[in-house]
Amino acid sequence: MQYNPIIDITNDNSSHTLLIRLTRGAKNVLDVGCASGYLGNVLIHQFGCRVSGIEADPAAAAIARQTYQEVIDGNVEDVSLFERLKHSPFDAIIFGDVLEHLRRPEQVLSTARHFLRPDGYVLVSLPNVVTLRLRIRFLRGQFEYTDQGIMDRTHLRFYTLKSAREMIRECGYTIDDFDFVVGPRFGRRLRQLHIPRHLFPATLLGTQFIFKAHPSGEE
Repeated sequence: MQYNPIIDITNDNSSHTLLIRLTRGAKNVLDVGCASGYLGNVLIHQFGCRVSGIEADPAAAAIARQTYQEVIDGNVEDVSLFERLKHSPFDAIIFGDVLEHLRRPEQVLSTARHFLRPDGYVLVSLPNVVTLRLRIRFLRGQFEYTDQGIMDRTHLRFYTLKSAREMIRECGYTIDDFDFVVGPRFGRRLRQLHIPRHLFPATLLGTQFIFKAHPSGEE
């Protein structure tokens, strides 16, 4: 299923907004799992970035190719796709809601290190499988997949905050920045009440985690 949201960059309770904000300052960007290019188009048209992409769906890749400087068709688990990119090394490589769909996310994330500039970084967003809502469902014996969201039926990996941090570090990165978002309805309520979401624990109420990390120099 292709997911092509409209991005409101004024909404700071959005993983897309946070990824875009963390990408500011980068000139040459790789968007892994770029779909039709909805994220990169904001970077291109509003922030003047040059964006390349990797996308498994040929139809979506064709749309992204209309604005991206290049898009490689194929499953990113074939890490040789990185070698085909003409515009590396990159200032930033974005894995926006991608790694949880892969059988070997560690291999892909580790490979990406070698296609960054010396001061480059990766941006990773991952869903949190132990939100308070899901913990209650699990206690009731419920483990149903859905078409979208944290329990998306196409997810092959599930992460907690601890396991997400461990994976990034074990792939040879140092985490520089961390943020999270909460569910949209809860987020809207917090904005109405002028309550910062950061007053709440990310492990319980965060639906997605967002990391910025640079290569640590350790394989």
